Amino acid sequence: MNAESPATQNAIRPFNTTPAKGRPRDEQAHQLILETTRKLAAEKQRYSEISIEAVSRGAHVAKTTIYRWWKTKNALVREACFAGRLSTPRTGSLLGDVRNLIAQEVAIIQGPITRGVLAGFATDFIEASAKGPTPKRFLHSVLDEIFEDAERRGEDVSALDACEITNQIEMVLFYKYVFQGEPITPNVVDELLEQVMPAA
Repeated sequence: MNAESPATQNAIRPFNTTPAKGRPRDEQAHQLILETTRKLAAEKQRYSEISIEAVSRGAHVAKTTIYRWWKTKNALVREACFAGRLSTPRTGSLLGDVRNLIAQEVAIIQGPITRGVLAGFATDFIEASAKGPTPKRFLHSVLDEIFEDAERRGEDVSALDACEITNQIEMVLFYKYVFQGEPITPNVVDELLEQVMPAA
Protein backbone atom coordinates (compact mmCIF):
# COMPACT_ATOMS: atom_id res chain seq x y z
CA MET A 1 0.00 0.00 0.00
CA ASN A 2 1.38 3.40 -0.94
CA ALA A 3 1.96 5.90 1.87
CA GLU A 4 -0.34 8.88 1.96
CA SER A 5 1.08 12.13 0.69
CA PRO A 6 1.20 15.16 3.04
CA ALA A 7 -1.64 16.72 1.06
CA THR A 8 -3.76 13.64 1.62
CA GLN A 9 -2.87 13.46 5.30
CA ASN A 10 -3.96 17.07 5.84
CA ALA A 11 -7.19 16.71 3.89
CA ILE A 12 -10.58 17.04 5.51
CA ARG A 13 -13.23 14.49 4.65
CA PRO A 14 -16.81 15.75 4.52
CA PHE A 15 -18.83 14.01 7.22
CA ASN A 16 -21.69 12.01 5.73
CA THR A 17 -25.05 13.04 7.20
CA THR A 18 -27.19 11.09 4.72
CA PRO A 19 -29.20 8.28 6.35
CA ALA A 20 -28.07 4.81 5.33
CA LYS A 21 -31.59 3.54 4.77
CA GLY A 22 -34.73 4.78 3.06
CA ARG A 23 -35.49 5.93 -0.46
CA PRO A 24 -32.69 7.78 -2.29
CA ARG A 25 -32.88 11.53 -1.95
CA ASP A 26 -33.22 13.86 -4.88
CA GLU A 27 -29.87 15.55 -4.28
CA GLN A 28 -30.88 18.86 -5.83
CA ALA A 29 -33.98 19.14 -3.66
CA HIS A 30 -32.04 17.97 -0.61
CA GLN A 31 -29.39 20.67 -1.03
CA LEU A 32 -32.00 23.33 -1.78
CA ILE A 33 -33.86 22.53 1.45
CA LEU A 34 -30.64 22.77 3.46
CA GLU A 35 -29.63 26.03 1.76
CA THR A 36 -33.09 27.52 2.36
CA THR A 37 -32.91 26.54 6.04
CA ARG A 38 -29.47 28.16 6.39
CA LYS A 39 -30.74 31.30 4.66
CA LEU A 40 -33.72 31.55 7.00
CA ALA A 41 -31.46 31.04 10.03
CA ALA A 42 -29.18 33.87 8.90
CA GLU A 43 -32.10 36.20 8.09
CA LYS A 44 -34.40 35.51 11.03
CA GLN A 45 -31.71 35.06 13.71
CA ARG A 46 -34.29 33.30 15.88
CA TYR A 47 -34.93 29.58 15.98
CA SER A 48 -38.64 30.10 16.70
CA GLU A 49 -39.05 32.01 13.43
CA ILE A 50 -37.84 29.12 11.29
CA SER A 51 -40.72 26.89 10.24
CA ILE A 52 -41.15 23.89 7.99
CA GLU A 53 -43.77 25.92 6.10
CA ALA A 54 -41.26 28.70 5.38
CA VAL A 55 -38.63 26.21 4.26
CA SER A 56 -41.19 24.52 2.04
CA ARG A 57 -42.10 27.82 0.38
CA GLY A 58 -38.51 28.93 -0.04
CA ALA A 59 -37.29 25.64 -1.45
CA HIS A 60 -40.43 25.08 -3.56
CA VAL A 61 -40.95 21.58 -2.24
CA ALA A 62 -43.85 19.94 -0.45
CA LYS A 63 -43.80 19.75 3.34
CA THR A 64 -44.24 16.00 3.01
CA THR A 65 -40.91 15.88 1.16
CA ILE A 66 -39.18 17.63 4.04
CA TYR A 67 -40.80 15.42 6.66
CA ARG A 68 -39.83 12.30 4.72
CA TRP A 69 -36.16 13.19 5.27
CA TRP A 70 -36.30 15.07 8.58
CA LYS A 71 -38.93 14.12 11.16
CA THR A 72 -38.71 17.44 13.04
CA LYS A 73 -37.63 21.04 12.55
CA ASN A 74 -34.83 20.41 15.04
CA ALA A 75 -33.46 17.57 12.92
CA LEU A 76 -33.53 19.77 9.81
CA VAL A 77 -31.84 22.74 11.49
CA ARG A 78 -29.34 20.36 13.06
CA GLU A 79 -28.18 19.06 9.69
CA ALA A 80 -28.40 22.36 7.82
CA CYS A 81 -26.77 24.64 10.36
CA PHE A 82 -24.62 22.41 12.53
CA ALA A 83 -23.91 18.78 11.72
CA GLY A 84 -23.94 19.04 7.95
CA ARG A 85 -21.14 21.60 8.12
CA LEU A 86 -18.74 19.45 10.16
CA SER A 87 -15.96 17.56 8.41
CA THR A 88 -13.69 14.80 9.63
CA PRO A 89 -10.14 16.22 9.90
CA ARG A 90 -7.09 14.29 8.75
CA THR A 91 -4.10 16.21 10.03
CA GLY A 92 -2.06 13.08 10.72
CA SER A 93 -2.24 13.28 14.51
CA LEU A 94 -4.88 12.76 17.18
CA LEU A 95 -4.30 16.15 18.83
CA GLY A 96 -4.28 17.90 15.47
CA ASP A 97 -7.56 16.28 14.46
CA VAL A 98 -9.34 17.11 17.74
CA ARG A 99 -8.08 20.69 17.68
CA ASN A 100 -9.29 21.09 14.10
CA LEU A 101 -12.69 19.69 15.06
CA ILE A 102 -13.03 22.11 17.99
CA ALA A 103 -12.05 24.99 15.70
CA GLN A 104 -14.72 23.89 13.19
CA GLU A 105 -17.34 23.83 15.95
CA VAL A 106 -16.29 27.33 17.07
CA ALA A 107 -16.52 28.69 13.53
CA ILE A 108 -20.00 27.20 13.13
CA ILE A 109 -21.52 28.50 16.36
CA GLN A 110 -20.02 31.97 15.94
CA GLY A 111 -20.94 32.23 12.28
CA PRO A 112 -23.82 34.35 10.95
CA ILE A 113 -25.93 31.30 10.10
CA THR A 114 -26.10 29.76 13.55
CA ARG A 115 -25.33 32.34 16.22
CA GLY A 116 -28.90 33.67 16.37
CA VAL A 117 -30.58 30.26 16.46
CA LEU A 118 -28.18 28.44 18.79
CA ALA A 119 -30.00 29.03 22.09
CA GLY A 120 -33.44 28.10 20.73
CA PHE A 121 -32.09 25.07 18.92
CA ALA A 122 -30.33 23.80 22.06
CA THR A 123 -33.46 24.29 24.18
CA ASP A 124 -35.58 22.38 21.68
CA PHE A 125 -32.99 19.57 21.53
CA ILE A 126 -32.87 19.28 25.33
CA GLU A 127 -36.67 19.14 25.54
CA ALA A 128 -36.74 16.43 22.87
CA SER A 129 -34.06 14.48 24.77
CA ALA A 130 -36.26 14.48 27.88
CA LYS A 131 -39.06 12.84 25.91
CA GLY A 132 -37.07 10.00 24.45
CA PRO A 133 -33.92 8.93 22.59
CA THR A 134 -32.36 11.47 20.24
CA PRO A 135 -30.00 10.83 17.32
CA LYS A 136 -26.32 10.50 18.09
CA ARG A 137 -24.72 13.93 18.00
CA PHE A 138 -22.60 14.48 14.91
CA LEU A 139 -19.70 15.89 16.93
CA HIS A 140 -19.65 12.56 18.77
CA SER A 141 -19.73 10.65 15.48
CA VAL A 142 -16.83 12.65 14.04
CA LEU A 143 -14.83 12.07 17.23
CA ASP A 144 -15.45 8.33 16.81
CA GLU A 145 -13.97 8.56 13.31
CA ILE A 146 -10.99 10.54 14.61
CA PHE A 147 -10.31 7.91 17.28
CA GLU A 148 -10.60 5.11 14.72
CA ASP A 149 -8.07 6.90 12.49
CA ALA A 150 -5.75 7.35 15.48
CA GLU A 151 -5.96 3.65 16.36
CA ARG A 152 -5.04 2.74 12.79
CA ARG A 153 -1.95 4.95 13.14
CA GLY A 154 -1.05 3.14 16.37
CA GLU A 155 -2.02 5.95 18.76
CA ASP A 156 -3.47 4.93 22.13
CA VAL A 157 -7.06 6.17 22.61
CA SER A 158 -8.11 3.61 25.24
CA ALA A 159 -8.45 6.24 27.98
CA LEU A 160 -10.56 8.59 25.86
CA ASP A 161 -14.36 8.69 25.91
CA ALA A 162 -15.86 10.30 22.80
CA CYS A 163 -19.22 10.89 24.48
CA GLU A 164 -17.66 12.63 27.49
CA ILE A 165 -15.39 14.75 25.29
CA THR A 166 -18.40 15.75 23.18
CA ASN A 167 -20.23 16.85 26.32
CA GLN A 168 -17.26 18.90 27.52
CA ILE A 169 -16.73 20.64 24.18
CA GLU A 170 -20.38 21.55 23.75
CA MET A 171 -20.83 22.64 27.37
CA VAL A 172 -17.80 24.94 27.42
CA LEU A 173 -18.45 26.53 24.03
CA PHE A 174 -22.18 26.98 24.65
CA TYR A 175 -21.63 28.49 28.11
CA LYS A 176 -18.95 30.91 26.97
CA TYR A 177 -20.73 32.04 23.83
CA VAL A 178 -24.40 32.04 24.84
CA PHE A 179 -24.39 32.71 28.57
CA GLN A 180 -21.23 34.77 28.96
CA GLY A 181 -21.38 36.41 25.53
CA GLU A 182 -17.64 35.99 25.09
CA PRO A 183 -16.00 35.58 21.68
CA ILE A 184 -14.24 32.24 21.39
CA THR A 185 -10.60 32.91 20.53
CA PRO A 186 -7.83 30.53 19.43
CA ASN A 187 -6.57 30.63 23.04
CA VAL A 188 -9.91 29.22 24.20
CA VAL A 189 -9.61 26.46 21.60
CA ASP A 190 -6.15 25.53 22.90
CA GLU A 191 -7.31 25.60 26.54
CA LEU A 192 -10.30 23.42 25.69
CA LEU A 193 -8.08 20.98 23.79
CA GLU A 194 -5.85 20.65 26.87
CA GLN A 195 -8.91 20.10 29.04
CA VAL A 196 -10.47 17.33 26.95
CA MET A 197 -7.20 15.63 25.91
CA PRO A 198 -5.00 15.80 29.03
CA ALA A 199 -3.46 12.39 28.52
CA ALA A 200 -2.78 12.70 24.80
